[in-house]
Amino acid sequence: MLEVLRQEIETLSPEDQERLLAIIYILKQKLEPTAPNPTPKQSLYEKFEQQGLIGCFDDDDNVSSNYKALLTESLEKKYGYR
Repeated sequence: MLEVLRQEIETLSPEDQERLLAIIYILKQKLEPTAPNPTPKQSLYEKFEQQGLIGCFDDDDNVSSNYKALLTESLEKKYGYR
């Protein structure tokens, strides 16, 4: 199983490998026993930023308003016109 995982990970781009590593760290944190923590809870944004998920790739600055066009364009590049 580990060999299959290694092979699959090697096929990912470096950026996707970094994202996968961040996900693994998040999953490991869920498995660790939680001790009482006197620090205030972090927001979801702060947690994502801490794990490197915020700003981990560059894209169009207006992606929130034109995401459909960007998605359509990327799918056409990947799969061709359907």
